[in-house]
Amino acid sequence: MPTGITPREVVWTLNKTTLYRYRSPEGRPSAGPPVLFVYALINRPYILDLRPGNSFVAHLLEGGHDVFLLDWGRFGWEDREVTLDELVDVHLPRAVARMQRAAGREDYTLFGYCMGGTMALAHAAMRPRGLAALVALTTPVDFRHAGMHRAWTDARHLDAAAVAEGLGNIPGTLIGLGNKMMRPTANFVDVHDAYAELVMAGRDLTSWRAMNQWVNDGVPFPGAAFVQWVRDLYQQNRLFEGTWEVAGEPIDLSAITAPVLTIAAGKDHIVPPAMARPLNDLVGSPDTTYLELPAGHVGVLAGSGARERRWPAVTDSLATRAACPSPFPRCRRGDPIHDKDHTTRCPSSPSTAPASPSTGSRSARAPRSPSRSARTRSRPSPGSPAMTTPRTWTTRGPMPPCSRGGWRTGCSPPA
Repeated sequence: MPTGITPREVVWTLNKTTLYRYRSPEGRPSAGPPVLFVYALINRPYILDLRPGNSFVAHLLEGGHDVFLLDWGRFGWEDREVTLDELVDVHLPRAVARMQRAAGREDYTLFGYCMGGTMALAHAAMRPRGLAALVALTTPVDFRHAGMHRAWTDARHLDAAAVAEGLGNIPGTLIGLGNKMMRPTANFVDVHDAYAELVMAGRDLTSWRAMNQWVNDGVPFPGAAFVQWVRDLYQQNRLFEGTWEVAGEPIDLSAITAPVLTIAAGKDHIVPPAMARPLNDLVGSPDTTYLELPAGHVGVLAGSGARERRWPAVTDSLATRAACPSPFPRCRRGDPIHDKDHTTRCPSSPSTAPASPSTGSRSARAPRSPSRSARTRSRPSPGSPAMTTPRTWTTRGPMPPCSRGGWRTGCSPPA
């Protein structure tokens, strides 16, 4: 079945990796920085462009965004030694550089989805230059809260290196089976009941067939990258603990000072909200938002109701940042903080929601502790404006002095 039909062109390739640029309808000029999607290694990214009327990519194009997609491709036996180091430290930076050249501007929005979000975080921490905003959609961060996957990947039960040695690449069908077994009734019974009901009612099966095709179109996981992913993150939780290294470089999330939008899905059983939520407390940005949408891992951007109820919540936040990417003067190292509101809002934003109050305390950053798990974190409560108003990007508590020369809420202008 035809999927991913929005017109696009190849900008750059490296091995199986391809950078695509989608064509704006009727040559419409783009609004704000280009958006670069970074998808997971183990699924096909056409879920973002599934069918006419069910394409988040087309939705962004209609909103005037310049959209790029990094497609890792379909790995073969010859790719079994491909590592996360190579993909994050070589492929991703080169793709960003080619995107910047094609777009004719340095600033960009990095939009990571699931595993691609974790890889995007590593890139943003290693190379923050040009990053105008970071969107982390259902992105695993704290792997203690990985649910069933946490038990299945426990080092006492799973030797990832032995699996990779025996299989080379981890078959996409095996990974898909594992994900389906997390909800066996829904995936092996209910899905077929739904199909039968559509047939008996004489309804169109196009959407069902497109989604079913994507679900069963898994991509092999390169063995070397699989070992790193399981060992470093699921088993040792190194990203959250602050000890993860990519290509020998520590991944310090506090180096991310661009605005961050963290999106979780309330019904997600693959990346539960508790697994994604801690990101905003680990980055160095004073401009963070946490948004939890009532959907599952895939349904958050695809499926029934996504276009009307979930896409606007995401694009409204992107539009706000594009309209006002840097509302405060650039501060110098050590400049004092004068603003007491702690809320970044574009003056021209259409939002009429009241400014979000301070919802916690965030003191000046102390030196990195050996274990992040021992640190106390303050998060917005489920009913707070930071959780329910996507057009407001809220910062929490007294802000630290400007230490990286980034955009900081309320920083005094340079002399």
